[in-house]
Amino acid sequence: RPFLSQYHLARLVAARENNFLNPTFHSLQDLADYSAGTQASLLYLLLQATAAGAAPAPIAVGAGAGNMRHATPFEHTGHEHDPVEPGSVQSLKEADDLTLDHAASHLAVAVTIATLVRSIPHHASKRVNVIPLEVGAPAPFLALSPSLSACSRPRTRSRPRVSCAAARHGLQEEALFRYGPEAQGLQDAVAQLAGIAEAELRTARECFQGTTGVPKRAVPVFLSATPARSYLDRLSSSKVDYNPFSTALQGRYWKLPFQVWGDARKGHF
Repeated sequence: RPFLSQYHLARLVAARENNFLNPTFHSLQDLADYSAGTQASLLYLLLQATAAGAAPAPIAVGAGAGNMRHATPFEHTGHEHDPVEPGSVQSLKEADDLTLDHAASHLAVAVTIATLVRSIPHHASKRVNVIPLEVGAPAPFLALSPSLSACSRPRTRSRPRVSCAAARHGLQEEALFRYGPEAQGLQDAVAQLAGIAEAELRTARECFQGTTGVPKRAVPVFLSATPARSYLDRLSSSKVDYNPFSTALQGRYWKLPFQVWGDARKGHF
C-alpha cells in the first residue's frame, strides 16, 4: 500500500490549527509557511499515494520546508529551472520524486493564493483580513519606511491597521470590512497577489523542462492547478479587473469541468 508520511499529516493539522487561531498573515513569509504546511503537505501526501510501494521522499524541515530552493519567499531570478541543453542524453529524462515535490511546492503557493483571494468576500464579511500586510513591498523598503512600519503596529480606534498597503496601495482593513469592493487599493493589492500566484504557477511548469513532463501517475495531483489557473484568468480579465467581489466570480463556472478534462487528457497543467 502507499506510504503516507506522518510528518506531513501532522504538519497539515498543525498549520490548519495555527491559521484558525490567527488567520492574519503579517508577511509573505507567513503566507509561504501557511502554503507549505497546508496545500504543499496535501500535495506531497497525494504524490506519495500515487507511488505505491515507493520509499518515502526526503522531508525538508525548517524555514524553507516545502522543498523550495529560494532564500526569499516567491523570489525568482529566472534561472532556477533552466532546461537541459537540447539533444543531450538527459534532455528527456523522467521527472524524479524531488522534481515532483519541488513543482508541487510552487503549485501549492499558486493554489493557496487563488483560494485566499477567492475567499476575501467571505472573510471580509466576518471581519477577517487574509491579505498579507506587506504585499508588494520589499522587506528592506518596509523596514526603512515609517509609513510602511505602520503595517505592523497594533490597530487602535483612531488609527486602523494598514493592510497590504500603507505600503503602496493605502488599503485599510476597516475600509475593506465596511466598503468591500469599494475599498481603496483593494484591486491593486489583489493584482499583486495574483501576479505572485501566476509566477509560482509558471515556475512549477518550468520544473519539468528537460523531462518527459508530468508522469502519468502524478497528473491527477497536478490537476489541482486547473481551478486555480481558471480563477486567476477570470480575475485578471478586463470584466473583473482584479475585483474579488465581482459577481462574475461568484457561483460555479460552467467551463471548469471541460478545462479539467482537457488538462487531464493532455497531461499538463
